[in-house]
Amino acid sequence: MSYYTYYSLESNSGLDLEEEVSKLEPTKFEELIYIVTTGDSLNYSSDILEQMAEFSKLHPDTTFKLYGDGEETDDDWLRYYKNGKHHEVPGVIHYAEFDESKLTTD
Repeated sequence: MSYYTYYSLESNSGLDLEEEVSKLEPTKFEELIYIVTTGDSLNYSSDILEQMAEFSKLHPDTTFKLYGDGEETDDDWLRYYKNGKHHEVPGVIHYAEFDESKLTTD
C-alpha cells in the first residue's frame, strides 16, 4: 500500500525556490525538485527530509518551512530547516472560544 504526503515549501528570505532547485543535481535532489516544480504529492520517504537538510545547507541564513499533509486525518506537520538542522512540530487543531453573539436558529 502506498502512502502519499502533499508537501509545500516556503522560505523566509524570498528565494525563488523554482530557480534554486533548477540548479541542483537531479539525481541527488529528485524528490525536492519534484515537490517544488509540481506541487504534487509523493510516496512518503525519508529522502525528502534528508534532501531538505542538504538543501538548507546551501542557504545557511535562510529558514525553510516544509509543510506535510498525509493521507491520515491527523498527519499534518511542519518541519523547519536552517543550515542542515531541523525541528518538526505536529499540526494542531485550534477551536475558537464560544461566542454567544454568533448563535443562529438555522
